[in-house]
Amino acid sequence: MSQGPKKSRTGRHKNMITITPEGIAASKAGSGRKVSAHLWFSLIVLLAFATLTASGQVLINPPTNSTLFSGPGPESLNTGPNGGLVIKGTAISVFTGQPVRHLWVANGGFSICRMDPELDAPGPWNINATTCTFKVNAGPVVPIPLGGQMVYDPARKFLYFVDNQATPQGVIRIGFNPAADGGHGMLDFNSAFTLGGGVTGKILRWP
Repeated sequence: MSQGPKKSRTGRHKNMITITPEGIAASKAGSGRKVSAHLWFSLIVLLAFATLTASGQVLINPPTNSTLFSGPGPESLNTGPNGGLVIKGTAISVFTGQPVRHLWVANGGFSICRMDPELDAPGPWNINATTCTFKVNAGPVVPIPLGGQMVYDPARKFLYFVDNQATPQGVIRIGFNPAADGGHGMLDFNSAFTLGGGVTGKILRWP
């Protein structure tokens, strides 16, 4: 007489697990599908993150529309610039209705000079030789400060600059009169003064 499945002490049948080659193959197939799904999901997340990152990047070399403002060339006096600074005069610009703005440059041959016409004019721009205060007052053979990095104090109307040459005359301060030359501005040669380097406290004078 055959007997049915044995019961445990609780009265329930014991669960019997049968391992067969077919069962192992089916288990592997199901596991492979899970791994593939996880892999595809991870790839999608990485691609989405890469797209967001790329959209937030800034171009290293963005396109520009820069143009040559002045020099070099046979018609230009501004062939050796060492620095530059924009300073306002008191005259009113016909182009903006605001005080005129001029670029003042530290030039290797003429020292500090004003570029004309005003910046808001259509140009072309060039050094106005009559505004090269040091060059005009020093003469052709006396060494002059060539200028370099500059900063302007509009409250006290002083221009400060570093003399950028092999034998510099130091840090120099010179007065600026924005109302001079018809309101376009001029440097006051008589107020030139050495603040540091060279001979400190020396009033600059040339024959």
